[in-house]
Amino acid sequence: MLTISEFIPSEEEYAALVAVHNGAWPDDPTTLAAVKHRDATRNPAYYYRRVVGRLGEYTVAVASAMESSWSYRPGKYHLSIDIHADFEGAENRSQLYDELVTVLSGRDPAPVLLTSGAREDKPDQIGFLTARGFTPVMRFANSRLQVDVFDFAPYAGLIERVEASGIAIRTLAELMHSDGEWQQKLYDLDWAGTQDEPSPEPPTQLPFAEYVQRILEGPDFLPEGCFIALDGDEYVGLSGLERDLARPDHLETGFTCVLRSHRRRHIALALKLKAIAFAREYAAKTIDTGNEENNPMYQINLRLGFMPRPAWSDYHKQIE
Repeated sequence: MLTISEFIPSEEEYAALVAVHNGAWPDDPTTLAAVKHRDATRNPAYYYRRVVGRLGEYTVAVASAMESSWSYRPGKYHLSIDIHADFEGAENRSQLYDELVTVLSGRDPAPVLLTSGAREDKPDQIGFLTARGFTPVMRFANSRLQVDVFDFAPYAGLIERVEASGIAIRTLAELMHSDGEWQQKLYDLDWAGTQDEPSPEPPTQLPFAEYVQRILEGPDFLPEGCFIALDGDEYVGLSGLERDLARPDHLETGFTCVLRSHRRRHIALALKLKAIAFAREYAAKTIDTGNEENNPMYQINLRLGFMPRPAWSDYHKQIE
């Protein structure tokens, strides 16, 4: 049986947290810098509790319950449980789940909806959720591009045609030096795109200051790998790459979007091509991205040669 206690933000506990995550998800590792930045920029207005599970002196699991700041409504809480693969098992997972649910049962507002997630190559974790009344509500497809084998030939002239239509494409690194309003414009574009992105429930906008601190001042921020489509001075499209702090030869697609007013003009495809060309110069071997499975952007990624990887699904449980 696990010994469960509150997470203490010490160097030792942070190191143990990273070890648990990387033991649970070796194909998606994290780092101390990434975890600490996420904690440092978490909005204290939203409830958050993290516990650790130990066997003897070893931390083997980390679990958290939180209000969904990315899609907030009173009484909605998100549960997350990571267990090192060497100690994975229904008994340990049940103990952590029961601890989180017990604490939430005394919360005000009381839980009306619990959410969680599971990856499709983890049938035991899916079974754990469904056995407790969770049902899948949305599937998010992951995919990966091998940068060195990408063939630009089928897209010859496409970027030039987009630019000839009156759209300029610039890196965010350039705009940071030439546009004094770049942060606000990027924030507004990001929010416009986020509202059109498929989601189980309506999104909640990050306050501007929090967006700057969490996204634009984050350790994975890569302005030279973030491409902006401009119509005059207006930001109308975005495709941004982010560093993977645990894998220097790997990049993540943070977000790709185009304003409704400028869609069906191949702007998103041009931005993606710019990003892939940058990744090759950056000496990245792979780019990962994720999309809700019915999002048209997923089809663009498949067309470009991104190969499907195990998908994540959101799971919800209504509380009577």
